Amino acid sequence: MSDDVLQIASEFLSKSGYDVVFEAAPGIRCVGFENDVLFGFLIVFESVELLLEQWSNVSEEIYSRYQFQIRSSRDKAWNAYSILLAEGQANEQQRRLFSEIEEDLVGTRKIARGVSPDEVDIRNALLPVLRLQKAPQLEPVDMAAEIRVRAADIPGSALEAFLDAAPDDEVIRLMGRRHED
Repeated sequence: MSDDVLQIASEFLSKSGYDVVFEAAPGIRCVGFENDVLFGFLIVFESVELLLEQWSNVSEEIYSRYQFQIRSSRDKAWNAYSILLAEGQANEQQRRLFSEIEEDLVGTRKIARGVSPDEVDIRNALLPVLRLQKAPQLEPVDMAAEIRVRAADIPGSALEAFLDAAPDDEVIRLMGRRHED
């Protein structure tokens, strides 16, 4: 199953423009990935428990193996990632421990998740490093209507004068005439 997770994750990284290197660390289910902006290693553990137990040592082993390449990447060194995926879903306590791992900014930025070998689950885990999938679609906004809603405390005549581009002193004069609305 780890190979499925590793393969699916590698495909997402590749489709998002990363160069992906397999067998980045013999004996560890891991791939290296890099683009013009960042680089890192994606490591897949057989279980959530193994991730929590071994992530630090495994990450350290991989990064010490590639320390010279990492140091020579100068501009990208600040943007290095360790993506730690575990097969299986984490319970609430394990998710809190994942958060602690992610808050540990020593060496690399970290993403820690429990995943099923499901494309949606794996893609969601990788979202922080994937290119934007789809540009947001924003509907047109009727600014005058939006201003009317948000300016409910302003006298109606002053609001209408403002929206009709009346001189500032006229809008200010009308602001004092709340009782006439």
